[in-house]
Amino acid sequence: MRIEIKEGKVEIYGIEDADKIVNLPKEIAGDLADYALHLTDLEISLSSLNAINKVAILGEAEIQESLWRSAIIHFIKCFSNQVSRGKLDPELVFKDEPPEALEAFRYFKNLRNKNIAHDENAYLQCLNGIVLNKGNKHYKVEKIICTSFMAVTLEDGTFSNLLLLVNRSIEYVKESHEKLCKMITEILEMKEYSELTNYGDVIYNLPDVKKIHKPRR
Repeated sequence: MRIEIKEGKVEIYGIEDADKIVNLPKEIAGDLADYALHLTDLEISLSSLNAINKVAILGEAEIQESLWRSAIIHFIKCFSNQVSRGKLDPELVFKDEPPEALEAFRYFKNLRNKNIAHDENAYLQCLNGIVLNKGNKHYKVEKIICTSFMAVTLEDGTFSNLLLLVNRSIEYVKESHEKLCKMITEILEMKEYSELTNYGDVIYNLPDVKKIHKPRR
């Protein structure tokens, strides 16, 4: 399947017997778009985790740390309150997993909220100090120092835990998306063909830098 945008209209190729694509009304679509957007973020998270192993040979700790943070941010984003889409419920996503799964989830949520996205906990600290001389000079202070300490969170255990959580979340989202698609299909099949064609074209509007501060509709 191939998707193209021509003059704002979304066109799809590669589906046998397809004739046209029409808009799916929001009142029928429900959470369909939310699941699709969650999957986008989760796949970015998974790609970031996979890339950590690929760049390990380079010995670039900064690159690995950046990928690690990307994986955590995009994962937790799916479980956070947002204006433009609903959030996943960890109690539902991990209900069939051992209790350690939710414990690991809470760890990454706190890590994202209190350390990575915001600076609140002790995982990042700065210690201030005064370097004094022996007192045999006309001044006492040689230098003021500020030393930052960042806790290392990218370890084998935490990496494996996040990978498991992300993969399980992807499975849940795909399963939920498929179930919803089947339900929507059943609803649409009960309508007349003429009613479906009247839903209009699927239109893509380019994001406007002047509206970057506004939530999408």
